[in-house]
Amino acid sequence: EQHPNHISASLGVISNEEIMLQGLDVIEDYSRSQPGVALFQPVKNRSTFTIRGINTDIGETQLTQETVAVYINDMPVTQPYAALVQVDMRLYDVERIEILRGPQGTLFGSGTLGGLVRVITRQPVLNEFEGSVRADWSDVDHAGFRQRYDAMVNIPLGETAALRAVAYIRDEPGWVKNPALGTENSNDDWGGRMTLLWEPNERFRGKIEYMHQYSDPEDADTWDPDLGKFLRSAVITEERKSIFSQFNVTLEYDFEDFATLTSSTNFQKTKSNWITQAGEIPGIGPLLNLTEDYDTDYFAQEFRLVSNTDGPLDWVAGLVYMDSETKDSPFSFILVGLQDFVDGVAGPGIIDNDVFFYSVSTTKSQELAGYGDVTWNFNDNWSLAAGLRIFKFKSSYAADEGYAFDFASFGPVTVPAFKNEADDTSSTWRTVLSYRTDEQQLFYGSVSTGYRVGQVNPNFGPSFVDPEDVFIEAAYDPDKTLNFELGTKLLLMDDRLQFNAALYYIDWTDVQMDALRQSDERNFIANAGDAVSKGLELELVAVPTTNLDMRLTLSFQDSKIDEISPEQSFLSGAVEGDTMPGAADFLASFDLNYLWELSSPWDLLGQLGVQYVGDSPNRFSNGTATGEPNPDFAINDSYTNVNASLSLLKDQWMISLYAQNLTNNDNIILNTGAMVLASGANRYVTLRPRAIGLRVNYSF
Repeated sequence: EQHPNHISASLGVISNEEIMLQGLDVIEDYSRSQPGVALFQPVKNRSTFTIRGINTDIGETQLTQETVAVYINDMPVTQPYAALVQVDMRLYDVERIEILRGPQGTLFGSGTLGGLVRVITRQPVLNEFEGSVRADWSDVDHAGFRQRYDAMVNIPLGETAALRAVAYIRDEPGWVKNPALGTENSNDDWGGRMTLLWEPNERFRGKIEYMHQYSDPEDADTWDPDLGKFLRSAVITEERKSIFSQFNVTLEYDFEDFATLTSSTNFQKTKSNWITQAGEIPGIGPLLNLTEDYDTDYFAQEFRLVSNTDGPLDWVAGLVYMDSETKDSPFSFILVGLQDFVDGVAGPGIIDNDVFFYSVSTTKSQELAGYGDVTWNFNDNWSLAAGLRIFKFKSSYAADEGYAFDFASFGPVTVPAFKNEADDTSSTWRTVLSYRTDEQQLFYGSVSTGYRVGQVNPNFGPSFVDPEDVFIEAAYDPDKTLNFELGTKLLLMDDRLQFNAALYYIDWTDVQMDALRQSDERNFIANAGDAVSKGLELELVAVPTTNLDMRLTLSFQDSKIDEISPEQSFLSGAVEGDTMPGAADFLASFDLNYLWELSSPWDLLGQLGVQYVGDSPNRFSNGTATGEPNPDFAINDSYTNVNASLSLLKDQWMISLYAQNLTNNDNIILNTGAMVLASGANRYVTLRPRAIGLRVNYSF
């Protein structure tokens, strides 16, 4: 594998050693230190990444494919359509985390308009018995005592096989309280991985890996400023549980002096729920959205051939098939008080419960893709790379016969069953020209494309309230990004100073946005205009002495709606000149590490990390289908997060005293808006309050 400084792309990598030294537990802990990267988490187990300002929805129910894909090894964990959950994998004993900025459509496919986040797990080690344990205790302000426990063991099985097992438990107290129910946003997690490796000879290796994670939050993170700090009110808990399992079989064979063939077979299953208090109907009562056991089965098969010759050509070719199916358990809107209201108006006997709407639906998607990427190193200094991916995508949405209460006829009506299908064939490509003066200086220019699939609109067809209103098409079109980038990576002053810079311009066409038909308030996805994102990313790493190292990143970005028609603007609420949701103009981070070599056997490591994220809009400025300013529009506060630690190091031991969110910053990092279909006024999200803790690591 190449060193990140030798790769002609904007890439951030953190190794397992750095993850352990910093005590990182989830990807959120790492993402803020990367140029151009922001993460929004309106509810636990539902994070949304924004890279280089490419996003249209930073809420919890984005109905399109994500703009940033998240992978665990070779398998995406971002679902293709309307993902309600995104597993937040715990980072104990992982090999590394990669964040690739800019479109990654050639090697990784659709859903990488803005970039890619990838977690690589550690693999078994042959002929070596090893293990590690970690205990982490802390006091979280406004919450209480937090406990985290991790363990790993690597067991050789003869000379050709080994087993590696990881387990972890989390007991996270809550700081947001719901006095009406006596609940809080606490979280109980547990999970682990088990990997079996077999290498009978130098050319063949086989791996079987199983991972499982169970996450059960008690209530949501959003709170109501009118009730007081960190207080919320809802008549039901609004947790987002996640039960995630993934099984992988990887086979590799090395054809000497030709290529390495890899087969990666993945089965993934996710269970989640969607529970919200969806506002209140005046004169009747609260409207509750209830979905249990929202099940997704995801299968992916990839065959990949990577060259291993010594010639001027390096190449990779692959074939990928993905199949996803999501089944709802009965999905219901419960209008508390509906039966009493109807009985009071028309007398008993019309309905016998508070069900306002009921349905069962299934979404399916399949993708078949082939890709190839070739790099021609035509001398010691210059290289040219080009890649192409061609894919075919199919999606469908099917709903069984449902039920709704119709206020017009003042009685129950049957919602007929229907099925909607869409398919698309397209391609993505990239080309990169690189110049290396030597091992210390790299300059590159690239042009690449990203792609997000077009899919079905469940609420398609005409409005029965007003047939002259917008006809919702059965499917919406793909949207694409075209990225122009100039970059450099320099090693200076005898490798004591590293400087990386990237200047980019992204043209985003046919942007997929949430839209609304006014006459019957049916939501759908529309292709509404174009956007442009441009920016500059800088990274400076300095090692003035063997005991001191520092890292500074700066990101300047501007991501806005560039062109949109009046009709598209009316439907989506986006106005020309609007900043894309979640796109901050400026982001920065600073890390400092200093090692004191004590006279005792112990060394002392001091670490300081500071991340700054500028303010950003939470949505577009106008309301959907109103033409008026959006009452839910708000500016997410800029904020600074400071982490610090002192660690004693000796052989296999590391004992750390640490502080997270040292300044106890409570700025509003996400304002979800007091939406009509939202949890009343519970709209604020902040950082976790300050945590002061002790972490003990031991390896053997």
